[in-house]
Amino acid sequence: MLLLAAAVLLGPSAYTYYSSQGPLPGGVTLGGMKPSGDTLEAIARNLHEALQQPVAVYFDDERIILQPSEVDFQVDVNAMIAQAVPLGQGLGFWRPFLGDVFDRPADPVDIPPGESRSQFPDFLLDFRKNLSCSFPIKPDS
Repeated sequence: MLLLAAAVLLGPSAYTYYSSQGPLPGGVTLGGMKPSGDTLEAIARNLHEALQQPVAVYFDDERIILQPSEVDFQVDVNAMIAQAVPLGQGLGFWRPFLGDVFDRPADPVDIPPGESRSQFPDFLLDFRKNLSCSFPIKPDS
């Protein structure tokens, strides 16, 4: 009887939750960004585009723009999505819904970016060396 009452009370909310879910479960972020897109392919494309935007690096008052393609930095977005997909299977799919029902919001899960090229850290070391030659660090007074 109790199970029937729970199904009647939670059924409409559960159906609404189920029909509103995208290809990845709620509460999952990819590299700190909320996935956007109706399909996994669209999510991968949007994430790739977002991660290919230039990055501003500041040194003293100097602003330097780094283009990810120029520093050979790429993120394997397909691997990130492959990590996120299993989180939406089984009980993981219902985790955010159940958290709302029991007033215990589920902790967000972030899939960190995995580099597909390892030259980015080397570039940063070279960049730092070149920068220190171009902009000598002033001793503290």
